[in-house]
Amino acid sequence: MQKPQKVNTRHLLSSLVLGKQLQMQRSAIGNRSKKSNLANTLFLVTVVCHLAFICLIHAQGFEAAYDPNFPPNTYRSEQNPYYWRNSAPPGDYWQQDVQYKIDATFDEKAEVIRGRVDVTYWNNSTQQIREIHLQLGDLLTPESEGFVKIEKVVHLRTRKTLRTTTNPIDSNKLAKKRAIYHLGQILNPGDFARVQIDFVTHFDHSTAESALEILKNPSNDEQPEMAIKAGNWFPKLVNFNANGWDDSSQASPFGTFNVKLDFPGNFLLFSSAQLSNGNRVYDEKLDELIGRPDSLSTQTDSLINLKSKERKIWKYHRENSNNFAFVASPYIRRIARKNGNPQLNFYTWGPSSLEEEMMNSLATRLGENSKKYGLYPYSQLNLFALRGSQAFPMLNFVSGSDESLSYISQALLDAQWFGGLIAAKDQKSQDLLTAIVQYLSLTEEKNRALMRQVLYDGFREARESEEQVKNYWTEIDKYTLALFYLEDEFGQFYVTGQIAKFAKSWRFRHVETNDFWQYFYSMRSEKLNQYIGQFDEENVSIDYAIDSSSLKKVEDGIYRLKIIRKGNLHVPIEFAAKDLTGKITKFYIPATEKRNTRLEGKKLRMWTMEDGDIYEEDIKIPYGLKSIKLRGRLAYVDCFIGDNALPKKKPDEKKKKKNKKKRLGKKKGKNNKKK
Repeated sequence: MQKPQKVNTRHLLSSLVLGKQLQMQRSAIGNRSKKSNLANTLFLVTVVCHLAFICLIHAQGFEAAYDPNFPPNTYRSEQNPYYWRNSAPPGDYWQQDVQYKIDATFDEKAEVIRGRVDVTYWNNSTQQIREIHLQLGDLLTPESEGFVKIEKVVHLRTRKTLRTTTNPIDSNKLAKKRAIYHLGQILNPGDFARVQIDFVTHFDHSTAESALEILKNPSNDEQPEMAIKAGNWFPKLVNFNANGWDDSSQASPFGTFNVKLDFPGNFLLFSSAQLSNGNRVYDEKLDELIGRPDSLSTQTDSLINLKSKERKIWKYHRENSNNFAFVASPYIRRIARKNGNPQLNFYTWGPSSLEEEMMNSLATRLGENSKKYGLYPYSQLNLFALRGSQAFPMLNFVSGSDESLSYISQALLDAQWFGGLIAAKDQKSQDLLTAIVQYLSLTEEKNRALMRQVLYDGFREARESEEQVKNYWTEIDKYTLALFYLEDEFGQFYVTGQIAKFAKSWRFRHVETNDFWQYFYSMRSEKLNQYIGQFDEENVSIDYAIDSSSLKKVEDGIYRLKIIRKGNLHVPIEFAAKDLTGKITKFYIPATEKRNTRLEGKKLRMWTMEDGDIYEEDIKIPYGLKSIKLRGRLAYVDCFIGDNALPKKKPDEKKKKKNKKKRLGKKKGKNNKKK
C-alpha cells in the first residue's frame, strides 16, 4: 500500500494564484460580453482540472509511472532503483541532482552547434550555494581546440542575467575548463534553482585527440567520410561535494536529459540516450537497415548515403546519467549483436577483418561484466570506430590497429562500469577509477605483453635522467601498481572480487578513494593499512638503487646486499644475482607480512619500518657474485634505471668501446685490400 503524500503548499499556492489570474481574465471577458457564459465555464473547468492534476501528482508521489526512457522526469522517484536516496551508502552521504533540457541546432556552414539548455539544480547538500560552476568543452585533452562558449545565463525565476567571474575564452581562443556564475540568490539545502544557458559549441579541427571534433576524409571529395563526434559539447554542472565545487574532476551530477537536436536531413544520429521519435526521423529503408533489433547479428549491406535536404529533429530522453554524448554522420555502417540485454552496436566507416571476432569477444565480456559488477542498466551500448580511445555513458570512441582494437575495446567496455556508472568526487578518485580499468585489462595473461606497451614504454624512454621522470609519472600508474601489489599480497581472485563488490555498491554514486580502499580493510593489519594508505598520498614515486658495496664479499660465498629507497613508495622488490659461472638466482624482498603469491625467487627478510630507507641483508652466492639487477615490475616502473644494476657501464666507456670497434674494423678492411 502506497504511503499517503503530504500536500505541497507551494503547489496549492500556485493553484490559487492561477485561479485568481483566470478570475481576472473572466472579469475582463465578462465586461466585454455579459451575455456569454463561456468565460465562467472555462474558468471552472480550468481550475478543477488543475487541482485534479495536482491531487493526482501527490497521490502518485511522482512514482507510479517511473520510466527512465521517456518523459516526464522520474529520476527522483522512490521507484527508481538507481536513485541514490533509495539505497544510499552508510553515513551522511549525499549528492546533487540535475535535469537538463537541451534544444540545439547544428549549423553545417559554420560547423558549430548553437543551443539553449534549461538546467534545474537540486541542492541536496548541507551547505548554502551562491554560485554554479560549469564545465566548458573537451576536458580529456586540454591542448585541443574544441570548446563551448557561453553567450548568456539567465535565472528563470528572477529573469535576471547572471554575471560571471571568469572569461570562458582566453586570448588564444582555447577553451578554459570552467566558468563560474553567481546565482543572485542563496540556494539553501533542499531548494532548487533553474537557469537558462545560451551557448555555442566550437569543434576541434586540430590533429589532437579530442572528444569534441569533426572528422573528415579529404582524400575523397565526392563522398567524404564525415563524423561529428560530440562528447562534452554542452555546459554541464561541475560536481559539488563536502569540500565545495571540485574543478579538478570530470564528473557531473547524475540526473535526467531531455534533448532535441536539429540536423540536416542527410545526417544519422546515434546517441547515448533513448530515441523517442524514431518514427519521424527514420523512413522504412533506414528502419530496416539500422532501427530494428536483431536476435543474432545484422550488418548493413553498404555505406548509407542520405541525400535528403530537409532538416530533422531528433528527440532523446535519458535518466540515471551524468552525460549525453552522440555521433552524427551521413555515412555509417553497423554491426549489431544482441544476446539478451543490452544490445551491442559497432559502427564503422569501412570493413574490418576483426569485426566479427571483436563483437564476439565484446559480447562475452559484456555478459561476464554484468555477472561480476551487476546488470548493465541501459538498453544499448555503442562503439564507434573514430579517432581516440574514450568512453562516455553508453558510448565509446575506439581506434587503433587490428592487433590492439579488440584489447582497447574491452578496456572501454570495462570503463562503462568504472567511469560511466560510477562518478568521481575529485581528480584523485577519477585517476583511481581509470587505474581500475587499466588493471582489469591487464589481469588476463594474453594482455600481459601489452602491459609493457600501454603502461611502461613511454616511461622507459623518459628515464634518461631523474629530472625527466617526474614529468612522466602519473597518479593512474601509481594506482594501477597499487592494485598489482595488492594482488601480490591477496591473490588476483580476492582483488577482483573486492572490485566487483565496489562496482555494485557505488554505481550512480560519487566515490572517493577511501570508499574503495575500505573493501580491502577486512583483511587488514596495522602494517597492511600503512602499505595501502601510502598509495593514496600525493606526489609519490617508486625509485630504488643498488649500492655498489653489495658486490663486496663478507665471507666465502656470502655477500652483503644493500638497497636504497630513494622514492617514497614502499613496495616488494625482485632482483636477480648472476654468479661467476653465469648461473642466475632470483630473490625477492616482501613489503608486508602476508605471503606473496606472484613474486618469484628465494624469499628474503621483509623490509620493515625499522630498516628505514636502507635495507641490508646477506645473500648466499657460492660461486662468486658477478652482477645484481632489479627485475620484475620494478624493471618497468622504477623512476631512474641508471642505478638499478651492478656493475654498470658508464656512457663514456660505451662510446670508447664502440669507437674502438669501428677503428679496428676500418684497419682490418685496409689490410685485406692490400693483401
